[in-house]
Amino acid sequence: AAPLFLGPRVLDVGAGGGYPAVSVAILKPDLSLELCERSRRKAAYLEYVAAQLHLARVTVRAAEVKQLLALCVGPFETIMVRAVGGIGTLEKLLRPLMTERGQLLLCLGLAGSAELGTTLAERGYDVAVHEDPAAERRVVLQARRLPK
Repeated sequence: AAPLFLGPRVLDVGAGGGYPAVSVAILKPDLSLELCERSRRKAAYLEYVAAQLHLARVTVRAAEVKQLLALCVGPFETIMVRAVGGIGTLEKLLRPLMTERGQLLLCLGLAGSAELGTTLAERGYDVAVHEDPAAERRVVLQARRLPK
């Protein structure tokens, strides 16, 4: 099986309270993680957590996804997203932030995951589905960009 995280750079879009990014930062200290959270309050919390846990390779950005390109971040080998809605628009926004052979990790419910996988396959991704060990009836959709 392919590794879940391509490295060394990972972006977590809509980082929220830090799951799963903080866990990944602890378990995979070789990765550099950028957490993007539009809520300044949540971003401040994430900065606090990263400092308290001495997660030197974690950067928090209080920004909208659309602002990331202007901030000159990227490219990333892996981009994590939870609670996906409107994948068409989101994928177009994230594609420029991804390396040529990068991937999306989408954490979502079982409902609609097959349809989403088909959509991503049609857009040039190799798609695999993994059960989410942390939650019942949820999956991690791993979508790797195929070479052109």
